[in-house]
Amino acid sequence: MGPGMLSGILPPEEVRFHVKKMAEDRGGIFIEDKVIGIDPVKKALHLQSGKQLNYDVVSFNTGSEVPAKSLFSVPRENIVPR
Repeated sequence: MGPGMLSGILPPEEVRFHVKKMAEDRGGIFIEDKVIGIDPVKKALHLQSGKQLNYDVVSFNTGSEVPAKSLFSVPRENIVPR
């Protein structure tokens, strides 16, 4: 998907996922917060909101972001997909 967006074939809105909806549709709970500390011994995450979140298994998927505006600051004729 990333290459499709970077080449201009797919617009940014077609490569985004509604993560909250995906989690909730599968019985999960979506928490939007920032982890500011990790206690691997107690298996706990310390959140910016002051809350603590205990876990059995944790996966840190930090993602990435491409500033779409910068992609289109170059004239389109200079972007050639291969």
